[in-house]
Amino acid sequence: MRPKGIALVATLAILVMIAALAFGTFFTTQTEMFTTRNDVTSLQANYVAEAGLQKYKAALFQNYRWVESQNSGGSSGGSSGGSTACQSSVGNGIDFDRDGRATQFVNNKITLTKEDVTDTAGTVIGSYTVSITRDTATPQFYTLESVGTSSGATAKVRMVVQMANTGLLDNAIFAGQGQANKFMNGNTSIRGGIYVVGTSPTTPVIISNGNFQMLNSYDIRGNDYDDAARLGMDDANEAASDLCASLRVQYGQVDISGSSQIGTSSTPLKGVYVGRGASDIINNPNSSTGCPIEKRYLCTDNGPSAFDLSNPPSFPNFGSTGCDPANPSRTWRQCINTDSGDTSKGLRIRYVSGGNPIIVNANGTTNTSLTLPSSCRTALSGAVASTSSSGNGKGKNNTSGTEANTRDIWLGPSGSGGDSNVDCRVTVGGRTVGWRYDATGNSGRGSFEVYGDVQLEGFNLRIYSSVEYTARSWDDSGATVQNSTLVVSKINDSDTEGGNIRIEGNFIPNGDGGSRRFPHHVLGLVAQEDFFQQGNNIMAPIYAGDTFYTGQKRVLFGSVVSNYFCTTDAGTSGNVADYTGCNAGQGSEVIYINTGTNKPGIMQRPEQAIQPVFKILSYERL
Repeated sequence: MRPKGIALVATLAILVMIAALAFGTFFTTQTEMFTTRNDVTSLQANYVAEAGLQKYKAALFQNYRWVESQNSGGSSGGSSGGSTACQSSVGNGIDFDRDGRATQFVNNKITLTKEDVTDTAGTVIGSYTVSITRDTATPQFYTLESVGTSSGATAKVRMVVQMANTGLLDNAIFAGQGQANKFMNGNTSIRGGIYVVGTSPTTPVIISNGNFQMLNSYDIRGNDYDDAARLGMDDANEAASDLCASLRVQYGQVDISGSSQIGTSSTPLKGVYVGRGASDIINNPNSSTGCPIEKRYLCTDNGPSAFDLSNPPSFPNFGSTGCDPANPSRTWRQCINTDSGDTSKGLRIRYVSGGNPIIVNANGTTNTSLTLPSSCRTALSGAVASTSSSGNGKGKNNTSGTEANTRDIWLGPSGSGGDSNVDCRVTVGGRTVGWRYDATGNSGRGSFEVYGDVQLEGFNLRIYSSVEYTARSWDDSGATVQNSTLVVSKINDSDTEGGNIRIEGNFIPNGDGGSRRFPHHVLGLVAQEDFFQQGNNIMAPIYAGDTFYTGQKRVLFGSVVSNYFCTTDAGTSGNVADYTGCNAGQGSEVIYINTGTNKPGIMQRPEQAIQPVFKILSYERL
């Protein structure tokens, strides 16, 4: 072969190799560019999806807080009442614009309109579509899913959140320091949530033994409950299979032993969150509970684990602030004085030593333009105070063994030593405000009527007959609603008397019509000091600044907010030890009834400072 031919072939081979290398480099570069572009668009699509998720996570919680604030706005709630079933206040729809036109769930899902995302220059870089799905099994749970697209790439992110309210009236028991002697034994049953603030991480706030139960359901239609309970209760609320119940203890331990039952396998609690964690739950119940060993024989969807709220509510007293969003420094007492002292919507009556009671304005001055009826002045001035030795012990301040304390308002049937007909109502601008008691006013069962927010300053109140109550107030628009609040307080914090309520008979709504039954008809009872339940059935949300006392075969329908909760029989001997000893518990029961939008106004006030719970339970990129 000629040398020149070989050179040509070699040159051509070298050119082919160079071309191949160049093409390979170009191909690799292009591939890397495509890969980088795909990574960029995929990442951008993920950012777009994340933008949608974060926007509607915030919007969902803001709407939930807004809806909840409408139910606890410091003024009388609406007349629609509540439903005891576990539910969410946004479960029927979400009003993102807060204009009264909620977006409805369709097949338990809301799919929102696609929205664009732009960069800082205003250029559209992608779009997202967000859907919100409600959990029908656990109404507090919602799933948010956002699908983002950018330059042909698609990304999806998902989040499960829990929204719940830990307000004072959202539990069967909301306690400051727990159970006074730490025992909830015998046959005591708490049907609904328990929240205890506590004071020390190492101090037991609940020691349950015997047949104590904390359950997430109830049914009063059987023979275990009497006719009075069914008479006062709305038919739709006679049973509930899920009360959204959780056990929460901020500071302290829970000792569970004996045959105690916390939740059941069919209706577990939503959660158990105690102190520093599961180690603060001691002396496990036995395995017969039917609950899993890994949950320490507690039937709960979540936990047992540590206390879970970052901004927890505290126990409110009359000096607690936060009842007025427009003036956060105002105390609950000041809010009560304002609400009851405004005679267009309430009545504030004050004890006067040696004289007739007076009507007090919101600013504390005497109202000279209104006069209490004569039966009211007579009863409240102590002119007919009984000296009978029967049924002693109206309040822990009375230690004499007689019933001659003029601070005590006695209401009872004729011949029983108390007042059988007391009218403390006045009319202002066409509205009736105040209260009235008639021992024979409702087919012989007795009637107790409260109109507006009523405060009795410096008195103790004792009702020792069964009554059916009527509660009426007005919302901010002037419409009549079927709720009101009766407050029994000291005149001031330095006063040594007053502030106790004792109910010795059934205390239920006037249920002549279905819409007038509990919880569509609610009278809230607020005692600055102690509350004694001696009647078999009471249907009301109750506040006791010191201790709530109950006893054998007594059922409270509603909720209890008290610093201490005592299951010892409240007693009738007049001995102070009956009130302060709080020995081992008895077969009492508290059944949580959600009064919903029908919460009495004064009892809503402390909830202004409480933030709803919003927890992210899971997050994933799909």
